[in-house]
Amino acid sequence: MTLPIVLAVAGCIALLIGLFGGGVKAKEIEVPKIPVGPRILSSLAGMVLIGIALWYPWPSQATEPSTSMPISTTEPAPLAIIHTLPAPTNTSTEIPTNTPTKIPTDTPTETPSPLPPTIFEVYANQSWQESGVYIMNGDSVQITYITGQWRVSDSYSFTDPFGSIPGQDRIDDPECLFPMLPSVAGNQALIAKIGENGEPFNPFKRIRAGEGMLYLRLNDCDKYLHDNSGSVTVRIQLIR
Repeated sequence: MTLPIVLAVAGCIALLIGLFGGGVKAKEIEVPKIPVGPRILSSLAGMVLIGIALWYPWPSQATEPSTSMPISTTEPAPLAIIHTLPAPTNTSTEIPTNTPTKIPTDTPTETPSPLPPTIFEVYANQSWQESGVYIMNGDSVQITYITGQWRVSDSYSFTDPFGSIPGQDRIDDPECLFPMLPSVAGNQALIAKIGENGEPFNPFKRIRAGEGMLYLRLNDCDKYLHDNSGSVTVRIQLIR
């Protein structure tokens, strides 16, 4: 309860007492009869209190204390402008890397390289002899005569592995393992085969062969080896 209301209530009570002179009873409160003189004073006091209450500012008209901060005379600091980045989307952007792009180059063609040569001696009185050289598909083999002579019997002269017999150009004997050798006689020539079941061929003419072990022997048309003699040494060069 504010002060103007208290003054107004007290003034009204004093004014009523002055006007009616007391004699009022409310529950346990009883105001006795008051003489005329005090009644006049009570009326005056009531009017004074009511006037003060009316003159005193009421709560609605009272000026509320200011709670605002004092205004600074200095210039306010500039506001920092915050640039808000847009929210990321679900679209994933790949970050480029420094991985160099491979430039396609032509694949160099492998050049066949010769393997270490094999020096092998072939005996006239033995059948197919294993040279120890295994040939793969696509390999090239080159056989070169180095030294030595042989013959198929005492009735023949010693010759080189090309089968060149003086006075005899060619032997077309079907009993020979390889009866037809171009430009040389079939008898006493060096022949070769690849694999145990391979077909005999002229090793000095053959360039590219199949796959298997390389076998060598003398081409004896009478097929009897006991009367043969001599040997030749060849160089076997495999190119892979």
